[in-house]
Amino acid sequence: MRSAKVLILAIAAAVAPAVLSQTLQVSSKFPLEAHVTSVGMETQVDAKGDTSIRHLMKAEINGKLYSLAGDRQTSSSRAVWFHNGTYPCRPSKHGFEFEYIDEKGKVQHEELRIVSEDHQR
Repeated sequence: MRSAKVLILAIAAAVAPAVLSQTLQVSSKFPLEAHVTSVGMETQVDAKGDTSIRHLMKAEINGKLYSLAGDRQTSSSRAVWFHNGTYPCRPSKHGFEFEYIDEKGKVQHEELRIVSEDHQR
């Protein structure tokens, strides 16, 4: 079972575009600064046996520590893989929308849902 998890993690890392470094600053559209402190993944298997992968990360935003989750990734989709660092963001309906530069140098946006919230860090 452990080797299957390692394989799934390796495959997900290979197909997910990485956001390695950021030069974007906060702005009027993205006024908050998110400090991503850790990243990880969670795999789930549904009743049909299909495996999905969820991108998880912890980020400090406005003095609060949040656990955030990206969209589920299946074998046919590509989820964004954030790395530790600082990103401009703004509140969204279910969490925060992050602004980042993709692997092609284009500015992109990704919504991350709040899984849990700690008050003061």
